[in-house]
Amino acid sequence: MQKKWFWPLGLIIILIIGGVVLWQIEKNRDIVGSLTDKQHPSLNDCAQAEYPFACFLDRTMNANDPNLCADAGAEKRVDCLKAYAEIKVTEIDCSRILSPDFQLECQMEIQPSNK
Repeated sequence: MQKKWFWPLGLIIILIIGGVVLWQIEKNRDIVGSLTDKQHPSLNDCAQAEYPFACFLDRTMNANDPNLCADAGAEKRVDCLKAYAEIKVTEIDCSRILSPDFQLECQMEIQPSNK
């Protein structure tokens, strides 16, 4: 008589443990997702990021496109180009910058130091 209770009791214990494990996995997924959103803001959110310059530089590095440094703002875009060149261990070709103003600024700030 006692043995017939082992199967249902064992099944209930397994279901409870499985439910707790699945709940923890979902909880951790939510935590990791929220951290990822904070660490990697979307393209439009770099201005509101905790470290906007780092966000713009990160985008530039990921896209491998120094033109994206223009989004960092007038006071930081040349710094972004210099950081990009230093990290990539390359020289910046200012003639490939699309914005005429930014291209001129690049030629004045970056090109003389490359020669």
